[in-house]
Amino acid sequence: MLVCNPYEVVIHGTTSKGKIFRPSDWAERLCGILSSFTKDNRLSYSNWVRPILVDNVRCVAVDKKLEEDNPQMFRFLMDFAADNDLRVIDCKALLKEQESKQQGEVPVERVLLAQAIEEKNMPPSVRKRPMRSLSLKLPRLWSAYCVKFRRKKPQPLLRH
Repeated sequence: MLVCNPYEVVIHGTTSKGKIFRPSDWAERLCGILSSFTKDNRLSYSNWVRPILVDNVRCVAVDKKLEEDNPQMFRFLMDFAADNDLRVIDCKALLKEQESKQQGEVPVERVLLAQAIEEKNMPPSVRKRPMRSLSLKLPRLWSAYCVKFRRKKPQPLLRH
């Protein structure tokens, strides 16, 4: 049973290739950043960040209020997820995904946070094109750059 709250964002412990993120205690380590020890020397996780287990995959539940109370820590957690290619999903969406798995429905295509950020920052003219076509246009783009900024085009390399 999934135990996350609707006001939380979940950093799921799987990469874009579907592999489980290593090391196996990454969630506890990440949550340990904001944890403290109680008077009886027991580790107490913060109210904002806590480790959870979803389908035997380690995850971290992050309270959305952390973004308002400590934006630097929230950004650190989201950057950690993006740098390690981890999936970030809203708890409500995760609950819907779990329900659809139980009912045997085909899962909806996932979009990773890093991919969504890249697509958001791309100009609209490039966004719809596949990346292969961009690599074919690089020589033309370089020529246009050289003309615009009045630079000499580099001479092609001669092979002997």
